[in-house]
Amino acid sequence: MTHHFFLGTLSAIATSTGTYTRNGERMAHDSGIKRREIMGRRKLVTAILATIATVFSVAVLPSPALAASWKSYTKNSDWKSCGVYNNLGGVAGLAAEGCLVMRGNLVQAVTIVTNKTGNSITIYGSAALYSNGVRINWEPCADTTLSNGYSTACFGPTQSLACLDFNAQNVGDVWTNITGQHHTVYSKSRSTCT
Repeated sequence: MTHHFFLGTLSAIATSTGTYTRNGERMAHDSGIKRREIMGRRKLVTAILATIATVFSVAVLPSPALAASWKSYTKNSDWKSCGVYNNLGGVAGLAAEGCLVMRGNLVQAVTIVTNKTGNSITIYGSAALYSNGVRINWEPCADTTLSNGYSTACFGPTQSLACLDFNAQNVGDVWTNITGQHHTVYSKSRSTCT
């Protein structure tokens, strides 16, 4: 009786890679090992892509800018071209004006709000510097409570403007909880050469 060990049986030897030879063909020793390796690689790639997406969204996408605070102020000779105090929304004692602070070729837009309504109010607004009708910069000022009898100012960034007979102007925006709407205030237009 002769036994044929090579017919339909494993003929060779398992290797360190988890394969064996069957009838001269190299076969996977355990397909589960390969599946686990593939799944592990997929999880790794997914984790890497998720990390890249998170870093990209944090680093590249714009985030909300922090609004500046309203500040107390004292006018001096550098305060030029203040506009007329505008009564806001027909509310007695509530007014705003736009000004420019100028020293040499440095210009800054300032929006002022004065509250003499008899009550505290909530305000927010902005100061925007324009030169010959083109906005140069803009600064929002965060919500704040303005007590009765006080004034406060929203200062825009200081900008260097060359003396080229450009006209500078502040176009400010003010919102109050009393009026519930936005109000635009203007400084007088002024040459940056004076």
